[in-house]
Amino acid sequence: MTKKWQPYPTYKDSGVEWLGAIPEHWKVKKLKYLAKINLSNVDKKSNENEDTVKLCNYVDVYYNDYITKEIDFLIATASHEQKQKFALKKGDVLLTKDSETWDDIAVPACVANDLDNVICGYHLAHIRPYQDRAIGEYIFRSISSTRLKEQFWVAANGVTRFGISKSSISDALLLEPPVSEQQKIAEFLDQETGKIDKLITKKERLIKLLKEKRTALISHAVTKGLNPDVPMKDSGVEWLGEIPEHWESLPAFSVVREQNISNKGMLEINLLSLSYGNIIRKDIDTDYGLLPESFETYQIVNRGNIIMRLTDLQNDKRSLRVGLVKERGIITSAYLCLDTRQLISEYAYYLLHSYDITKVFYNMGAGVRQTMKFVDLRRLPILVPDLQEQQKIAQFLDRETGKIDNLITKTRTSIDHLKEYRTALISAAVTGKIDVREH
Repeated sequence: MTKKWQPYPTYKDSGVEWLGAIPEHWKVKKLKYLAKINLSNVDKKSNENEDTVKLCNYVDVYYNDYITKEIDFLIATASHEQKQKFALKKGDVLLTKDSETWDDIAVPACVANDLDNVICGYHLAHIRPYQDRAIGEYIFRSISSTRLKEQFWVAANGVTRFGISKSSISDALLLEPPVSEQQKIAEFLDQETGKIDKLITKKERLIKLLKEKRTALISHAVTKGLNPDVPMKDSGVEWLGEIPEHWESLPAFSVVREQNISNKGMLEINLLSLSYGNIIRKDIDTDYGLLPESFETYQIVNRGNIIMRLTDLQNDKRSLRVGLVKERGIITSAYLCLDTRQLISEYAYYLLHSYDITKVFYNMGAGVRQTMKFVDLRRLPILVPDLQEQQKIAQFLDRETGKIDNLITKTRTSIDHLKEYRTALISAAVTGKIDVREH
């Protein structure tokens, strides 16, 4: 960044320790001197004696950099006074003023155009720049800067929910370049962050495609085998389709069994947990998370066991619910532990994992929480090649999914770096570390 973007010719001490030096012709101003600030009191309720309006609410601001007419606004009502006070005009800045955590507060968005009959909703601050002092796009980018946003984090009050007051927003310090220069900074950041965002979108699309490829690879290998020329037969199960002719399709109870070894007497203390489809270690002495009074209620699991979390099937259709145990330890008895019999554990894991990612288990549970037990899985069809073929399939999938996982990890790291660069570029521009006037 230092090679591409040059600093300003001269700087001066800002007089604010955490801001450091700023361009010589810039000023440090409280936000209230650059814009008019109001906290909205327009809620989602509808009253008969009020006018119907479109309401720009918290999530509209939280998930969008710019507020446009393409957003599907909530229909509500407001008084005439509220409509006048909180109408959205081009260049207005909206700011989230509440959050469950202090570091997720003060998320800004800029109104891209005048919006007819759209007003600012509850839990938001409405910021309208004074035209001779500031432009909305510059204020929006300034508040997006981590360096400046930290003021709001420090000012946040609360225990289980955090909020910032009007005075804290009003007294936040921003840098004030000339208005024409603010416009140049805003244009520069729109162009440069736009390039970065497009690249991030492409990389996120790549990750999605890689995940789809991984899913298809696993599903094909465990239901069709590795030999494309093998004769096929009808499995008799609609969602499985054809399977290799020499494979067996057996009910689960004939090839796997439920295992539940009590940890009474604290025989084991290596605490394990199912997280995103992986069995991971946890610190048994940690105070973080929901832990029982005694781990004697947990079950002992061994290497090669398969863990399945089959609760709340109706609420959560994104979690990965199957994991392969790779070391002896203990895990909550709320999970189903399977001991494979005629199956190589790695192959059994991939087969059940394929059922999981293709959502076979959903709608199979019972009760209010849609929970499944082993008795509900007893007749689940399990495809059984011979042991040698199971081993080859497991080794093939270890190798090929490992390549895909490695590429996904590298792409995610690249996205993280792009986001870090994006954040740094915004901060550098709005704090005067780089001169974009000739951009």
